[in-house]
Amino acid sequence: MNKFRKVFIFTILFLFYSLNLNADGLYAIAKYGLSSSDNSVKNNGSPSIDNDSEGFMVTLGTQLGTNWGTEVMYYDLGETSITGNIGDSFKIDEASFVFDTKGTIKNNTTGYGTGIRFISSSDTEGFEFYGKTGVHVWDKSGSTTLLYHADNGVNSRFYNDGVDLYFGFGFNYNLYSSLVLNVSYDALDFSDTGLGFSQIGSLISLGLKFDF
Repeated sequence: MNKFRKVFIFTILFLFYSLNLNADGLYAIAKYGLSSSDNSVKNNGSPSIDNDSEGFMVTLGTQLGTNWGTEVMYYDLGETSITGNIGDSFKIDEASFVFDTKGTIKNNTTGYGTGIRFISSSDTEGFEFYGKTGVHVWDKSGSTTLLYHADNGVNSRFYNDGVDLYFGFGFNYNLYSSLVLNVSYDALDFSDTGLGFSQIGSLISLGLKFDF
């Protein structure tokens, strides 16, 4: 994981250098919406599992060619929670966990990434469609003392981190001058396999794009 992080940090620094060289194509996007996280949590009794929350994403990018560009982004997908009584059990990746104390355990999913954006203009004036893909580093933070043998596996499953792929698509509509309305869907993998999308978190959002 340390090697992945070093390569990733180098990539971000390189992209920021590229952004400065292409200042005419700079843009920033701030968006907020409904998020959903797949933690591979399965109800094995009567706990209440809530994978839905609210989240946001901030993106800085540059258009390098007519139909493509690069970007860096930071996101927060909000919380996933599991609420149970004493003796209630659930599974994560086929490992079982049992509540020792009544309450709610939570994690918060955040991360940052870098990738390529592909742009396709519409025949309708002011509309622009796009797709994107890249790599992101993620972290599901938190801790709990509510489970029997809480340190025996839950920290590597419900509270963990990794490096995976992401993709997304959406459209922009020019509102006024350099102010643009953004509607988008983002999908991020959290399986920590590096390839594929077997454990996806998502963000459906509405935001604003600022062209510089």
